[in-house]
Amino acid sequence: MVSHSRAPIVRLTGAKPSISVQRCTGAETRLPASAPAGDPARVSIRHIDPCDDAAFGAWFAAYDAAQKHDQPGGPWWLERESRVLHESTDYLDVVLWVAEDQPHVVGAASLDMPLKDNLRLATVQIAVRPDRRRRGIGTALLRAIEKEAAEQG
Repeated sequence: MVSHSRAPIVRLTGAKPSISVQRCTGAETRLPASAPAGDPARVSIRHIDPCDDAAFGAWFAAYDAAQKHDQPGGPWWLERESRVLHESTDYLDVVLWVAEDQPHVVGAASLDMPLKDNLRLATVQIAVRPDRRRRGIGTALLRAIEKEAAEQG
């Protein structure tokens, strides 16, 4: 049996019902461009299409590295299990982001928003590779999640 740690709950105000929509690559956010080239602060945040095998694989690699560092004894999700868990349904809209410091994915995030009940709640997961932590990457991912949650109502 595989167990999974509980993710933080974000309370949304003014939540409204919506329909599940497959999201593809989209908006991109950049952290300060004033940072020198190669600096961890030069990271872009973007949506990924969960149906894109390469994008999801890179998302999972960052998520997995963080999980194995934070929970060294496991248990951990396999990529194929995580793909199913992070799939939008008629009951749950899932949005995924990556934080990229070209060409590497250094962080991963997900926002799960219920569509039928508990519309004021959302589940958030943020993971940053252990060697890239304490540089604002997780905060940038959280800002992208907060913006999406506010736009969804």
